[in-house]
Amino acid sequence: MATNPIPDPLDALFTLAEDAADGLSAHETQVAVKQNTAAVMREALTAAQAAQTAYQAARAAKQPLTAVQQVADSNAKAFLATARNVLANYLGGTWSQAWEPTGFPNQSTAVPSTVAERQALPCSSPSRPTSPATPATRTSRST
Repeated sequence: MATNPIPDPLDALFTLAEDAADGLSAHETQVAVKQNTAAVMREALTAAQAAQTAYQAARAAKQPLTAVQQVADSNAKAFLATARNVLANYLGGTWSQAWEPTGFPNQSTAVPSTVAERQALPCSSPSRPTSPATPATRTSRST
């Protein structure tokens, strides 16, 4: 029994598909091909090549976008660390019930270690009151 392996590299597969479409063009009427005609084969090949081109473009765009995400995440970590330090002046350095409205997860005042936890932090308690560190909640002092 003969084997006809499908090539792994896409360029070789696309070349094989072109050859198959050429063979169909030359012989489809003689062998009465009704369903997978040369036109159908070329349409599928064109769609596959377009999809491969789009995939390669998206893949090329990923690296700079990943770098942008890493910078934004690093900035978020720095901001959260500063915010934590400001809040610690009002709420204490260790977690207590006073920290609950801030949304820091896991009963901890540490900056969350995962991106998902950091992204959820500002929205983790939508009904939380304004934190004590904001000017809106400070009492005004007469000077």
